[in-house]
Amino acid sequence: TKQARVLRLGRALRPLRLIKRNQGMRLIVDALLATWRSVSMIILLALSLAIVFACIGMACFKGTFYYCSDPDGAVFPAGKTECSGNFMGKTHMRFDALGSEDEAVLWLAPRAWLNPALNFDDFTSALVTLAAVNCFNYAHVMSYASDGTSPGQSSSRDNNAVVSGVFFVCYTITASLFIMNLFVA
Repeated sequence: TKQARVLRLGRALRPLRLIKRNQGMRLIVDALLATWRSVSMIILLALSLAIVFACIGMACFKGTFYYCSDPDGAVFPAGKTECSGNFMGKTHMRFDALGSEDEAVLWLAPRAWLNPALNFDDFTSALVTLAAVNCFNYAHVMSYASDGTSPGQSSSRDNNAVVSGVFFVCYTITASLFIMNLFVA
């Protein structure tokens, strides 16, 4: 009934009474409320930096992260137009109960022109990719960026290394290190 819900709501608000009674907790909450304005300004600065770098990343890397699902993707210089048909995949499996014999199992798989989950193809994907870079999870993203050629073409090793290196170093220094120092200060 309604009275029971009101009583349960009162139980949920019990920690607020604890904050009122505990002097140390009240001091912490007051300090957080006092710094709310400066923290919100730092968050706004971080978001604006992310928006600027997302736009730069889209301009530099849009459509260049695609690859052919064939493990021998380098044999397709024309890129998307040649990435068609099937390829033979190979897996080693143990069929013996004791696990002593290894047999190769071949399977037929279709080739596909794939895009990794972290990319710069649209604004939301660029923001998600930059959030992953902020968490220092950017090795594979930087690999795709440095190997990218042009949209619809196969990647070439270290084709775009200078641009991607400068982009990721600048973003890591400004977004990760500079903004974290502002938060700590």
